[in-house]
Amino acid sequence: MSDEKHIKNVEAGLTRMKQYGGFTEKRLKYISEQLAASSKKVTEMAKQYNQKYADQITDSERLLENGRSLGKSDDQIFREIGKFMPSVRTPVLNWLYFMLDENQTPAMKAHEEKRKKLDEQHEEKWHEDFEYTNVTEPQDMVMFILGNSTLDTFNKIKKLKTLATNNVNPNEAASAKFAAEKLCEKYDLIYEQIPINS
Repeated sequence: MSDEKHIKNVEAGLTRMKQYGGFTEKRLKYISEQLAASSKKVTEMAKQYNQKYADQITDSERLLENGRSLGKSDDQIFREIGKFMPSVRTPVLNWLYFMLDENQTPAMKAHEEKRKKLDEQHEEKWHEDFEYTNVTEPQDMVMFILGNSTLDTFNKIKKLKTLATNNVNPNEAASAKFAAEKLCEKYDLIYEQIPINS
């Protein structure tokens, strides 16, 4: 959409708002002037940056054309490249891209270069198939949790441990703990790992 068309659309919207009592004529005129001025500023800044970085934009356009000649869409090309590509059709985005690039500190640029070098060095390792040695199959989770017991026995041990933990009578608590420990020993379970009922 051209700047003039955009300004006319905004003015039309503001005029409609005026009809509903939102703005005065003076306020509408001021807003329209500000929009026109800021639009001109953005367009002018974008134009300056696009001229300053014309070579990079041309290189990007060449890459895009090569991709298009292979039947790829711009979207596919951008995904393959993995970053924004300045284009003749995106002057304002180009301006933002180049402005941000100029404002990178030396430390930020150095970090980016190191990252690129590491990526290049280790790129082939990203796609390697690793053979895991000395890795055993995980235990069956039911066997891991229940041991040699059944679910009913496991629940019984949980109840006994709960009784042993939450009982006010010390004799009953000791008896329940003793019974739970005996069952744990019988079914290869660890008493401390048995949860209690809440």
